[in-house]
Amino acid sequence: MPGSEERLPGYFPDLPYIATRVSFESFAGRAVPWHWHNPVELFYMERGAIEYSCLGGNVVFPEGTAGFVNSNVLHASRAVGEAGAAVSRLHIFDPGLISGGRGSRIDKSYVTPITSAPHIEIVSFRPDDPIENEILTAIKAAFSISDTEVAYELIIREAMSDIWLKLFRLLSGRLDHQTDSDRDSGRLKALLLCVHECYAEKLTVADLAAAAYISERECYRLFQSRLHTTPTEYISSFRLREAADRLVNSQDSTSSIAYSCGFGSSSYFGKLFKERFGLSPSEYRLKQKSSRLAE
Repeated sequence: MPGSEERLPGYFPDLPYIATRVSFESFAGRAVPWHWHNPVELFYMERGAIEYSCLGGNVVFPEGTAGFVNSNVLHASRAVGEAGAAVSRLHIFDPGLISGGRGSRIDKSYVTPITSAPHIEIVSFRPDDPIENEILTAIKAAFSISDTEVAYELIIREAMSDIWLKLFRLLSGRLDHQTDSDRDSGRLKALLLCVHECYAEKLTVADLAAAAYISERECYRLFQSRLHTTPTEYISSFRLREAADRLVNSQDSTSSIAYSCGFGSSSYFGKLFKERFGLSPSEYRLKQKSSRLAE
């Protein structure tokens, strides 16, 4: 579920790794909303450009670059530039795949120092830097590993271990730096969980603040300083995204979707939806389903 800890299709405990290819045209607004996941993420920009956002700021990844998203980092991403251009490839895996499990010597010495560092959120790898390019090349090359190869699981673990070693060498000098983003991250996750579990109901700023055990003032501060929006705007944005997803993936009527997503009336929903996506709900449904048929 977006905005909570993300569930990863095809990801299983006996081999906590998946590789996938993502076109941002498949997402409402060509964007992935705020979310987090325990597995780490290594990605390569195959086409176009994407802007990743985290509590520490924004980073744009143009075509031909790569990046790393740390474990449990609150982040969002969106396509930038012309429509139809943003495609990325991702390795997503639990660091236990390479450490052998929590508490092992490898875990304590080389994995946890990175995954537990709140200031290491998103790292970019550019081809014009020799050290970063070595990591970028390894990330890209690992996508050519086929799951039909003999000992595929061992080959994948070896490839991710090699990348992690390069990553550790790159980041080792940054591990002692500390910030307050970890505390804010925990509070924001509690706020987002409240939104995404209760968005269909009447939801106030007071409700959000109570869910995170903070004051309403602190709630406003977190949303504005970290997510650059207000709590009310975020609730509305999430409801619209949920509605857009249901328009494409269900046969429910527009009015039914409006009420199930927390909007008081279908006319108000239609007004907000067109302001956000530039199309009426029915026009959006028709366009997205036509695009899928054309693929």
